Amino acid sequence: MSGAFLQEQTSCLFPICPVLLWEHSLSFRHGLHQFPMCWYRLFLNQTSARIPERCVESNRCGTHAPLWITQPHPTWSGEIVNRTVCNVWSGSCCHFQSHTIHVKLCHANYYVYKLVKPYTCNLAYCAGKPML
Repeated sequence: MSGAFLQEQTSCLFPICPVLLWEHSLSFRHGLHQFPMCWYRLFLNQTSARIPERCVESNRCGTHAPLWITQPHPTWSGEIVNRTVCNVWSGSCCHFQSHTIHVKLCHANYYVYKLVKPYTCNLAYCAGKPML
């Protein structure tokens, strides 16, 4: 993807997809066969949440194989980064094929994510509150 495309499509004000949270996860396996390719802002209890930056135990986040990012979130406001997404299964922190998502730090100090559909069922993006 070119940088120009990212700049055109990453408004922190609009358009942001509706968030689908399922027990601390963003899941595309609960009857949603096509999900929109757009930016998602994550919430837990009406508070901004983010995808974990560390391996999450199996059978957490409302799924068997939780998804997490392997590198830190961006630290500069307006910055967009590519991040590798891994999953936990069978004692491995990156068992199934990994994939890449885009992460942006918005000016109001929250993150939005351009997510891709996981490769297989029983995978879901985790969402948690930032660790201080």
